Amino acid sequence: MNPGKRVWVIAAVVLIGLAGSAAADEIQRLTVDEAVEMAKTNNALVREAAARSRAAVEAHRAARADLFPKASGAYGYVHLKETPFMYFTRTTVGPDYRVAPFYVVTGSERIEAPTGSRDHFHWEASLTQPLFTGFALTTRVRMAELGIDIAALEEVLATADVVRQTKLAFFDVLMTEQLLTTSREAETTLAAHAADARKFYEQGLIAYNDLLQSEVALADAVQQKTSAGATLEMAGAALNTIIGRHLENPVQLETVSTPPPAPEPLERLLSRAEDFRPELQLLDLSLAKLDASARLAASSYYPTVALVGSYNQEGDDWRARDNDFRNSYNAAVALQAEWTFFEWGKTRAEVAKQRRDHEALAAKADGVRDSVRLEVKNAAVNLSVALANIQTARAALDQAEENLRITRLRYQQQMANTTEVLDATLARSHAQTNYHAAHYTSLKAGAELERAVGDLPEPKDASPLKDHP
Repeated sequence: MNPGKRVWVIAAVVLIGLAGSAAADEIQRLTVDEAVEMAKTNNALVREAAARSRAAVEAHRAARADLFPKASGAYGYVHLKETPFMYFTRTTVGPDYRVAPFYVVTGSERIEAPTGSRDHFHWEASLTQPLFTGFALTTRVRMAELGIDIAALEEVLATADVVRQTKLAFFDVLMTEQLLTTSREAETTLAAHAADARKFYEQGLIAYNDLLQSEVALADAVQQKTSAGATLEMAGAALNTIIGRHLENPVQLETVSTPPPAPEPLERLLSRAEDFRPELQLLDLSLAKLDASARLAASSYYPTVALVGSYNQEGDDWRARDNDFRNSYNAAVALQAEWTFFEWGKTRAEVAKQRRDHEALAAKADGVRDSVRLEVKNAAVNLSVALANIQTARAALDQAEENLRITRLRYQQQMANTTEVLDATLARSHAQTNYHAAHYTSLKAGAELERAVGDLPEPKDASPLKDHP
C-alpha cells in the first residue's frame, strides 16, 4: 500500500471512531439518581421556583431599606415674564412754625421696588429618618422574612414534585421496555409456531384453518410489537421533557431490579409526614404572614413621626449662589408627625379582614392535614399490595413459561392443537406483563410514598436570612 492510500485509510478509521464516540455520548445510560439530578438542574418548574426564591430575598432587602434614612434632592429653574416688585409709600417731613419744634408730613410718593430677579434658581437636599410608623416598617420586614421562608419551601415543593415526576417517568420507560421485550418474545414464539404449522400443513397433518390461525396470531403479535415500540418512544420523550433534554434524544436507562422496602408502620409514616411535608409547613408560615398582615393593617391606628434635615440654596445664577434680595442658603431640622385618626372605620375593617382570612386558612390547614394523612395511608397500602403482587406474578410467570414449553412440545408431537399453543403463548405474555407491571408498580408506589411522607430534598439554603441580612 502506497503512503497516500495509507493516510486516507488512517483518516477514515479516525473519523469512524469519532463518529462512534459521538453516538455513544449522545445515548446516555442513566441511573434513576442521575436522571433526578438532571431534573433538579434543568426542569423549568425548579428553575422558576429558584428564581422566585431569589426574588423573595431581594424583597426582604427592599423592606429593610425603609428602616434607614432616605436622601433626596431637587433642582428647579423659573423664568418670570416680569420682574417681581412691591409698592410702598415714601413720605417727607419738615419743620412747621405752628408746631415748632416738631416736624410735620410735607408730602408722599408711591415707589415701586423690585423684590426678586426674573431668573430664579433653586436646589435643595434633604435627609429623612422615620422614627415611628406604628410598627409598619418592622412588620413589613418580618413579612419579607416570612416570604423568604415561604419561597424556599415552595422551591423544595417544586423540586419534590419534579423528583416524583422523574422517577415515575423513569420507571414508565423501563416498564415499556419490558413490554416491548415481551412483545418481541411473543413474536418470536409465534413465528416459530407458524413455521411448525406450515410444515405440518405441507405434510398434510393439520387443516388449512390451523395454519391461517397461526399466521393471524403472528400478524397480531407484530402489531403489538409496533404499538409497544411507539409507547416506548413516547415514554422516553416524556422523560426527556422532565429532565430537560431534547425531546428526540435517545435514552438508555439502568434497570432497577430491586423493589423498594416494605413500608414502615403507619403511625411512624404519619408522624414523619406531619413534621416534614412542605405543604403543612407552608400553611404554618402563611398563617404567620396573615398575623403580620393584621399588625400591618393596625399600624394605621398610630401616628407616624419622622426627623427631617434639609439644606437649600436659591439665587439668580445656575449655582443658586447670587441673591441680592435675601440669604442665598439655609438649613433646617424638623420633626414631622402625621396622624389620620378618622377614616369611617376603614382600618378596623382591614384588620377584621385579615383575621377572617386567618380563620379561613386555619380551616384549610385542617383539611390539608387530613388529606395528607389519607395520602400517606393510601401510598403505604398501594406499596404493600404491589410488593405482594410481585411474588404472585413471579409464580404465575414460571407456571406460564412451563405451560408454554410443554404445549409446544406436545404440538410438535401432534398431541396439542394450534389453539392450545396460541392460548399458552398469550398466557405467557400476559404473565410477563403482569410481572413487570407489578415490579415497576412497586417502584412507582415507593416513589409516591416518599413524596407522601415528605422524604424531600433539603432547600439549598435552609436559613436564607443568615446570608441575606
